[in-house]
Amino acid sequence: MTDRPALRSQRLNQITHAPHAELDALVKAHAPFDSRESFARFVVAQYLFQSELQALYNDPRLIAIVPDLAERCRADQARLDLADLDTEVPAAVPGALGTTSLGEAMGWIFVSEGSKLGAAFLIKRAVALELSDSFGARHLGEPA
Repeated sequence: MTDRPALRSQRLNQITHAPHAELDALVKAHAPFDSRESFARFVVAQYLFQSELQALYNDPRLIAIVPDLAERCRADQARLDLADLDTEVPAAVPGALGTTSLGEAMGWIFVSEGSKLGAAFLIKRAVALELSDSFGARHLGEPA
């Protein structure tokens, strides 16, 4: 039996495990599902992250690889969620992205799209706050 090298995706998961665990603990520390107010703060963070990535979701280099990429961005859904939650849309905090190589851009998209895996579980928790993929928690739902 020969040892096969780990897939690139497996290696990426391994090297991002610790930062992911730290981020998960940080989010949980803010108890986003304890109240709508807490959830609104969570949506603000999601909006800021997604709005920063809009340029990548519309980048022709990436759309050539993932044709439906532009439709996958959740910034608009998060903006609508903030309105549902009577929360002001925050001003953008640019700076995470500068000029990105194709690899860096794909890394940002990998993180954003990977967060949708957790969103499938989170939307179930949002139901307890009377939120759904059509009110207040759109950004956790499947793209339209």
